[in-house]
Amino acid sequence: MPVLFLAFWIILNSAVTPEVLVIGVLISVVMSLFLYKMVGLSFAKEKQIWAKAWPITIYMSMLLWEIVKANIQMIKIILSPKLEIHPQIVYFQSPVKSDFAKVMLTYSIMLTPGTVIFELNGDRFGIHAIDPTMTDTINDSIFVRMLQDKLDDTTEGGQ
Repeated sequence: MPVLFLAFWIILNSAVTPEVLVIGVLISVVMSLFLYKMVGLSFAKEKQIWAKAWPITIYMSMLLWEIVKANIQMIKIILSPKLEIHPQIVYFQSPVKSDFAKVMLTYSIMLTPGTVIFELNGDRFGIHAIDPTMTDTINDSIFVRMLQDKLDDTTEGGQ
């Protein structure tokens, strides 16, 4: 928690100077101790929370990267002299098990430009894509692998 408070302090100050860092560290420690006392948190509990949140953080950073790549691909399609698009509909069986992982996969595909999910029935996803290359590797995408490996394991106990 102190690291988040310090990062927030630096953002608010919009400068990294020795004074800002020293005051930020002091305020961050005091705020963390206050929060631990008021909420009943401890460093051990916070460590457990971060351990569970880590796979989601990694997933979100990968999602952001994939969104940037898809935006670049869409810009190339739009700005090409001959706009040759070949929209297609693809169905695939999802290997993810938990409902949470299915929802995450759905939103991940929907947030990626050029793809829209129009059907989710059990494990079957229906996707409309502007270009066939956008769905070529959907069964073995980074989204599916991360959700299957990490998030299915961490969310199964909560259902």
